[in-house]
Amino acid sequence: MIFIQFVPILDRFCIDILPRVHHNVKCFILDSIYMERILLAANYPYLSELKLYNFNHDIASSYFTDESFFQHIFRQITDLSLICNEDISKTSVESCAKDVYIYILAFFKNLTHLSIVGLSKNQCQPLSLSNLPSTTFSSSILTRLCINLCSIQDCLSLLDGRLKHLSTLIVVVYGTKNDSTFDHNMDDLPILKCFSLTYNLIEAYDAQVVPLLRRMLYLEELTLYLSINNRAIFVDGTYLYNEILIHMPQLRTFSFYIRTQIDIGNSIHQLSINDIEQTFNKVQYQ
Repeated sequence: MIFIQFVPILDRFCIDILPRVHHNVKCFILDSIYMERILLAANYPYLSELKLYNFNHDIASSYFTDESFFQHIFRQITDLSLICNEDISKTSVESCAKDVYIYILAFFKNLTHLSIVGLSKNQCQPLSLSNLPSTTFSSSILTRLCINLCSIQDCLSLLDGRLKHLSTLIVVVYGTKNDSTFDHNMDDLPILKCFSLTYNLIEAYDAQVVPLLRRMLYLEELTLYLSINNRAIFVDGTYLYNEILIHMPQLRTFSFYIRTQIDIGNSIHQLSINDIEQTFNKVQYQ
């Protein structure tokens, strides 16, 4: 693994070091601005993992094209992590979906692991699959995906069969759009073993999140970070066990933070941690 950050040593690294060790390089962790120079410094026959910091729309437009110098390298990569850093107010969700997300799977044809995240919410444009065909962002070999999404509908789209061998899905949902008229494949998900959902300001928890979780019959690891609004009763341990966990007989690990806010008159009611723990006496997960 090689980590490049300091500009003063870049010349020596590219001219003297990489030509001597290039056959041993399996992973690069790079700032995106140095990617071109380092990847052109030598051949890397065993390079399979690439992690890019300060990734943005311009980097994608420059290198994820038919004219890219790095197509042969992209075909080698099986594990790709993109740490985004850009002002999302200057790009649109639609352009990012078409110019970034779609091209990633097109050019990195052998990806099994993909992560696209930002260091903060405002540094990474989330993926929206709205009004795009079901073949968009599809793969027959991807097994692990970590990604930010515009809505829970996009999560349903990712699990409609377009990612046939996905076993781990980690998503952060930023939007609150609720389009219940949009049809999705709601078959069970026997391949999925690990699922993590972070979702604030949920307006349709019972209508969308619960049915989604009930499809995950073979899940072994579940993580939920949820903030639920406009619900008549609290989501406590008893509810989670009876409505969700009982449908996951192979579940070994369950990590969660669930906040339910109920407005009654002019007051706001919330459960304490102790209240939730008391209702979880039936559950024996880590």
